[in-house]
Amino acid sequence: MAIEQVTDPDSEPVRRRRSLLLPTAVAYDPREPNGARIYDYLLGGKDNHPADREAGDRLVRLIPDVPVQVRENRYFLHRVVTELVGLGVRQFIDIGSGLPTRDNTHEVVQARVAALAAAAKRKAPDETRVVYVDYDELACVHGRALVSGLEDRVAMVHQDLRTPEKIFEDETVRKLIDFSQPVAVLVIAVLHFITDEENPGAIIARIRDRMPDGCYLALSHGCPDGMEPEALAAAVAVYEKASAPFTPRPREAITALFDGWELLEPGVCEVSQWRPELDRVDIGGNGAPVVARSGASFVGGLARR
Repeated sequence: MAIEQVTDPDSEPVRRRRSLLLPTAVAYDPREPNGARIYDYLLGGKDNHPADREAGDRLVRLIPDVPVQVRENRYFLHRVVTELVGLGVRQFIDIGSGLPTRDNTHEVVQARVAALAAAAKRKAPDETRVVYVDYDELACVHGRALVSGLEDRVAMVHQDLRTPEKIFEDETVRKLIDFSQPVAVLVIAVLHFITDEENPGAIIARIRDRMPDGCYLALSHGCPDGMEPEALAAAVAVYEKASAPFTPRPREAITALFDGWELLEPGVCEVSQWRPELDRVDIGGNGAPVVARSGASFVGGLARR
């Protein structure tokens, strides 16, 4: 379902999008809702401000199960990482990682590798590498604090998904990631903040073209299939004054983002239904299986190049 885009070059939304393309990307302003902080609030985090909580509460009024969906999206990340570790992947680039929360990617990776080593009755090898990437200054500040002391294995870099070449050329990325070995790129709940004009499909294709065969891509994306048009428009409007606009896309468009990749089973589906048999890492809640009922959901998948 297409959402009418504001195309007047002098309009506030377009000027805001243009400003997002500057190298500094997102300046810290607690008075302006921020996508990463809204997500943190919906996950039950504490790194948010009144403007973020107000925006999050508006979303909950429109989509009452959105906190459940956000949690399921986080579980999807953990299950994807579990699967990738089982496939032998030890290097991860987490693009648009946002504010740190419980059970971050490097923690899940290390826990899974340790579990495999314990099952084999051997010492866990010191071979995991995780690079977090975000264009949000505050997310980078918190991320660097999180990985302090782990810089030989984990790093936080300030780069933008919309310029993937700069991510792959970043000095820290090149220092930690060996592209002659399997690498997984994670783009979780990020692409719905990329507008149609910015062409998310082309961005993913540029990532694909920089990666060797045998590497992986995992992504999830807000999907409005089943939502009433009025509710969808209202949800999009919540982000009109936020750090980035919200552009949910139908499942068909999300599936098309994997063009040129080999999708692994079960393909593109609601994140709550992606390999639910894999163990979850506890991030709060009772861990009971849940399925989004509002008509909105996160949809995602895992693919190999």
